[in-house]
Amino acid sequence: MINIGLGDKDAAFATLRKAIDERSPMLIWLNADPVYDDLHSDSRFTELLLRIGLRHQVRSGIKPLEMWAKRTSTAPHGNWNSHQ
Repeated sequence: MINIGLGDKDAAFATLRKAIDERSPMLIWLNADPVYDDLHSDSRFTELLLRIGLRHQVRSGIKPLEMWAKRTSTAPHGNWNSHQ
C-alpha cells in the first residue's frame, strides 16, 4: 500500500477501513503480509484485525520456508514425520 511506504499511517488506516467496509478478500493477508509490518505497533491495527475476526500475532521474523528448512535439516534422512 503506497500510504504505508510514504509514512502516512492515517491514510493507510482510512484505506484499510474502506477495504473492510467493502469486504475486500485481500484482508485475509492483513496479519501476514510484510507490507503492513509498519502498522503492527499501532493500536488501530489491532482494532482492525478484531473488526474482521483476526487476532494480532507477533511474527518471529523467521520465514516459513526457513522454518521448514530448519526442521527438515535436523530430521534423519530428511524425514519430516520423525519430528512431529
